Amino acid sequence: MNIAILGFVGVVLLCGLVAFGVGHKNWSWGTIVAGVLVLLSATGYLYLVARVAQRENVWRKIITDYQTKIVKVRDAMVPGANGILVADEKERSLAALTLQRARWRRALERVNTWRDRHWDNVRFKPPTNDAPGQIIIAFETDTATTAPINAGAELSIFDATPIEEGGVFLGVFRVREIETSATEKTHTLIIEAAAEPTDADKTKWSKDYAAVSLYENLPVDRWLAYYQTKADPDFDLQGAYDAATTDGSFSKDRSLLLQPNPNKIDA
Repeated sequence: MNIAILGFVGVVLLCGLVAFGVGHKNWSWGTIVAGVLVLLSATGYLYLVARVAQRENVWRKIITDYQTKIVKVRDAMVPGANGILVADEKERSLAALTLQRARWRRALERVNTWRDRHWDNVRFKPPTNDAPGQIIIAFETDTATTAPINAGAELSIFDATPIEEGGVFLGVFRVREIETSATEKTHTLIIEAAAEPTDADKTKWSKDYAAVSLYENLPVDRWLAYYQTKADPDFDLQGAYDAATTDGSFSKDRSLLLQPNPNKIDA
């Protein structure tokens, strides 16, 4: 493109000079100089116009490419065979993804019954036959003198030790009363077992725990909770069943069939 522009400008300049060389007889030198200057100015103008047109064409291609990419990401549209934008079956638009995210959030709100109401690294002294147990919770802030749990609440306690290292569920306990110490900045929950302890419970309660996790409500199993949501019409249940089946019998791994659907039903 640059060579063509320069060639065209050169031909125009050459033709102009030849014309001046042939027809300058009886012209004054002032007229000749003015004509040459006009010719050079016109040639330079043509060159600049050609360069601007070339740059405009380059930028037009760049802008078109960016617009195509934006439309592909924002609207999930791609150029078709005839250049017209058509829906991309492999992608989703931002509006569809936003709607999907809202559905997932509603589904999470439906099954997330514990609302993050839990405390970690809590000291736990299990109850015995002749004495109630204790749960010691530190103040969340220096001015948090009100206990975060009310008397009568039932609490589920888990050992903070990982399951792989022998961590266990310690049981469900009922809060009898609460003692707050502004000096030590702690809430001491006086607790008792919510049900008659078994021999296994008594074994686990034979020692104090320096760090346990305390839950006011147990988290719902989110996979199983999706039975309350609508079925996804695009989900191939038979295909998932076939994929999870080996030798004509259903395999032990049923995870492929536990597909969550964020389309919450109307209660």
